[in-house]
Amino acid sequence: MTRALRIALWAALAGALILCGVEVGVFMRMNDGWVTLRWPLPQATAGLVTHVDYESPVWVLALGWVIAATLIAAVVLWFPVYLTRRRHLTAEIKRLTRENADLRNLPITAPAPLEDLPAEAPAGTALVRRADAAAAPPAPRPDALDPVVASED
Repeated sequence: MTRALRIALWAALAGALILCGVEVGVFMRMNDGWVTLRWPLPQATAGLVTHVDYESPVWVLALGWVIAATLIAAVVLWFPVYLTRRRHLTAEIKRLTRENADLRNLPITAPAPLEDLPAEAPAGTALVRRADAAAAPPAPRPDALDPVVASED
């Protein structure tokens, strides 16, 4: 049910964007006039302001208003989603912090056994390791300070 609803919403969004594109195209074709804009340009001298005349197509001005309205609507619609996610994440962090504090305050009398190893080691484990280490000393490796190896290079 939710998958079908999601597909229907994406299809409706795609259709709405296509209709908006058609509407913008018709608007641009019908309003191909020009508008004169006067921008105030302050000068370095005190109190002197000149104006710069600039001609722009009507559809450029309308497109600016559409972009501004879209951005404002996106911010207004996304803000509650952001607040909800922020509150959920803050609550999750607080819960994990409390859980971590509880785990940190546990009395440690013995280390916890690993799940894949028995709780107690077999009796001869340490002895076998010591015997292996004593029986096979590490092989000496040639060093750069050894005169025999340094002369062969």
